Order: sequence, then structure tokens, then C-alpha cells
Amino acid sequence: MAKYLGIPLQVASGTTVTPTYGSPELVVDGDFPSPNTNWVTPTGWSVSNNSAIYNGSGANFAKLYQPLNTAIGVAYKLTFTISGISGGTVRVGLSDSSNVPNSGTQDFTINDTYSITVLAETNTDRVVIQATQAAMFCTISNVSVKEVSSVLGKEQVVDGDFSSSVNWADSGNQWVINNNTATYTGDGNANQLLQEISFIGGRPYEIKIDVVSISGSLKVRFNNDEANRVVFNQTGIQTLYINASGSGEIADYLSISRETGTVSAVLNNVSVKEVQYNYLQVVGGDLLKESKVGDVVFNSTDDNEAVVVQVIDNDTLLLSNDVLSDAEDSFSIFAPNGDTRGNQILRIDNYIISEYDEASSLPDKSSFWFAAGIEADKVTLTQLNEAVNTYFVADVIERFVQRLNAQSATASRLDIPLNEFRDHKYNQVLTTTAITLS
Repeated sequence: MAKYLGIPLQVASGTTVTPTYGSPELVVDGDFPSPNTNWVTPTGWSVSNNSAIYNGSGANFAKLYQPLNTAIGVAYKLTFTISGISGGTVRVGLSDSSNVPNSGTQDFTINDTYSITVLAETNTDRVVIQATQAAMFCTISNVSVKEVSSVLGKEQVVDGDFSSSVNWADSGNQWVINNNTATYTGDGNANQLLQEISFIGGRPYEIKIDVVSISGSLKVRFNNDEANRVVFNQTGIQTLYINASGSGEIADYLSISRETGTVSAVLNNVSVKEVQYNYLQVVGGDLLKESKVGDVVFNSTDDNEAVVVQVIDNDTLLLSNDVLSDAEDSFSIFAPNGDTRGNQILRIDNYIISEYDEASSLPDKSSFWFAAGIEADKVTLTQLNEAVNTYFVADVIERFVQRLNAQSATASRLDIPLNEFRDHKYNQVLTTTAITLS
């Protein structure tokens, strides 16, 4: 895993900050104030002391819920706290008006604060909290629902415009591919139009199908999974979402077939892309000024990294992957090599990352230090004392790294004389030992 030796960009009050989801809060009164005006509380549920309490007097699966404005196929982050649970399970997720849980709904039996991601299946989904056993007890507090923004992954379908039939198969000779269309002749048989694709179990996918004409209803599935099939019966571009079942990377079939009865249809431009959630926000950021597309975001909590795809606003970044999408992970942002902002000194594989923060108690000074990565046993750590000019310290390190690289293509030891770190403004040496990569 790559690490970074250099000074991160100053993106907020410090460069190591906590990412949060920047979309608006959808839940009203998630802190359960009194009187309750926004939560539906069936028998057994009540609101008091900034909590929703189930007292064991209701029916099985008694549902505390609140209607939301959601969007089909969009993922939402649900955060909530459970306490005082006994005698049963708390089920939390989204559902439609029939209260059938959406994919991603989960059961909980332990007191804790949780965050889950659930895919919306209608435009009017509800956040639903169920006491699954009539005689159980539990207390719910601090409920939050926020949209998780996304980007689309690479195209999974080959010849989606039906310019060729080579990559498509027909399970019953009822589909005809010709003139950039796929036509189903429709005699009541459930013949399938198939293409083998790769998908990852548990992840959502966007499927777009341009329907030229249709009589009846068609369905689209992965791996013949009827439980997660999506049905369509309208002309025009249909945007559908499926949560792939299973786990891990799976090579199986995209299937398009009739839902029921006799169907005739003409299709073109079939597309399948993974929906990836890569929305990162800082509090009080300065991203429009400091960050650019192509910057590297490094998660120092778990040693993962991503590239900035878009600077959405002053607080929000869209990233190339979702390794940084969890709140409470620390991260730093580096300019790419050769960038004129000059914040990144060097990228080194399997060594170290340095971090830079302004000290709030000493606004005119700053610290520059080396923090261990996954190869900590190979690194001798040295913390520099407070430096009046951190960029001066960075220049010293960069100069000696360049000298090391010019002298040897294989050497990994970097020794810098202490006197090189003498602060010329105050004439103070900023370290007590040499910096060593060994």
C-alpha cells in the first residue's frame, strides 16, 4: 500500500479531519423531542426524554416509523442508538408503505450506536424501527437518515447497443438481435436474453434499458435471482436498480425475460454499472481553494487511498472509490507529484506518511512528524519539534530524498544531519535525532 512523505494540503482547520456525509438530514425530530409530532407510534411505542421507548405492550413487529422523501435506487445512511434492549430483536431499515423491509434492513440485539446503508425502493420510503417480539423492551435515540452520493463504475455489458450478437445468448430462440435492437417475439414462453457479466454480491447496480416498444412486462435479474428481480413495462429509457445477491466477485448472467403472460418488446442500449458511494465531506473546509481533481486522499485510519474525481463544494469531495466513505476515519489530502502547489514531496511504497497540523494553541507554529504505516517495523520514527516554517522542513527532506535517489536506485536509508534542520529565523535545531528510513 502506498504511503506519502510530504505535507498534506490544508483543507480545513487541520489536514487530519473527520469526514461526514454532507447531504441534508431527512429525518425530522431524530432526537425525539416532546411533544411528538413527526413519528408514528403504534401501541407499545412512546416518545419521552429524547427517546422512543417500546414497553412490551404492543404486537409482534410493532413499527415506529416516519415517512421520508427518498429516490428510487439511492442509498441512504441510517444512524441510530439502541439501549435497554431485552427479550427480542430490533429491526431497522427503510420500507415502502406496506412496511416490507428493503434490501439492507438489519436486525440488532445489542445496545450500541449503529450505521447501516440501505437502498431506497420507492420515492416515498419510510424509516422503520420494529420491535420484533411483542413482549420485548428497547429504547431508540438519535436517529439520522442521510443520502449517500454516488458515482457509477465501469460498464459491465459488452455490445449493449446490440451492434453484434456475439456476446448475447438466447435461452429459447425467441430473441432476435438485428439492426441495433433486440426483439422478443413473445409467445408466452419465459425465454431469456442473457449475457455473462461480473458483479460483486451485496452491492447495488444501475441498469439502464432503452425500451423502443413493449406490450406486457419484462423483468431483469442477476443469476436468476427472482427475489431481487426488477419489472418494467414502459417505453423510453428505464433506469432500474438491483442489489446483487451473494458475496464476493461473481461471474454469472444478466437476464432479461418476460414477467408473465404473452409479451412482445423491442430493446436497445442495455447498460449495467455498479453504483459506488464515494461522498466525502469535511467540516469548515476550504476545498474549492485548496483541492483539485487528481489529488490523492489518504485514509490514515486504515491505510487506504482514493483520487479526487470532483470538488463538489467547499466542504465536499467526490472520490474514485469508497474506501473513505465511512465517517470518523481520519484522512489527509496530497497534491500529485509535479503539482505546482508543491505540497507533496514524495510517494514511497511501504514506508511512511507524514502529517502536518497547525496547533490551535500556537497559531504561529506547526508540527511536522513521521507516523508509522503498515511497515512500521522498518521505520525509525522521529518527531520534529515545533517548526515556525514547516515548508522549510519539507524542503530539507525533499532535497535529501532527491540526493538519495540520485546516488542509489536501491538504497532505502535516509540520514539527514541535524544541522540541516536549523531554523534560520530563530537559529534553532528542530530535531533531536536524525530521520532514518531503514
